Amino acid sequence: MWPCQELFRLESREVPRDCQERWKDAGGEFYGDAEDRMIAPVNDPIWTAISRFGVPWPPLDLESGMWVRTIGRQESEELGVIETDEQVGPAIISLDFAAALRTRLAKRFFIASST
Repeated sequence: MWPCQELFRLESREVPRDCQERWKDAGGEFYGDAEDRMIAPVNDPIWTAISRFGVPWPPLDLESGMWVRTIGRQESEELGVIETDEQVGPAIISLDFAAALRTRLAKRFFIASST
């Protein structure tokens, strides 16, 4: 019933990241009248590709202000995100979230010592 997700800004930021550029660079497509909605099936690799943690669910980055909302089948088909009667299964992932988080935090918040 809810085969797709939309990435959207949930909270404003003083200096927002260019999430649309990141979406586009990762191969994401835009939908809607203004072609500004970032929508993909829930099992699309785009969700893991834009995630700093290597998982297809939010938060996709630290303090980004971005989140996802589900998009119903009818709207997903009307927008052309999925075909009529297309079956969308769950995302298949490797759940080494702890290792991904440690790596990301180390790169972003800590400076490696030179000793």
